[in-house]
Amino acid sequence: PVSIRGCFTPSKSVGEVPLTVVFDTSCSTGTVTKYSWKIDGVTVVSSPPHKLTKTFDDPGTYEVEMTVKDHQGVVDTYVDEIMVEEVEE
Repeated sequence: PVSIRGCFTPSKSVGEVPLTVVFDTSCSTGTVTKYSWKIDGVTVVSSPPHKLTKTFDDPGTYEVEMTVKDHQGVVDTYVDEIMVEEVEE
C-alpha cells in the first residue's frame, strides 16, 4: 500500500478565549479519502475538508486528533494541543 501521513497546522496554538483556530491539513501526504477529527475525545467532523475551523470558548488545554484514511484502509493519526487562556484584565 502507498503510505499516507496525517498532518495539520493550526493557525494559532495559544491564545485567549474565544480562540478561533483554523486547522490546515495541506501538510498531509498520500491520497487521503477520509479525515476524522476529535477534540478532547469528541468527534467534530468526519468529512474531507482540507481545513477545519473551531472556536474554543472555554480556557484549557485541548487535544486535537486527526485520523486520515486512504481507499485501501491505511490509517495514520496526528495529535497536537491547543492552549486557550483566560482573558487578562
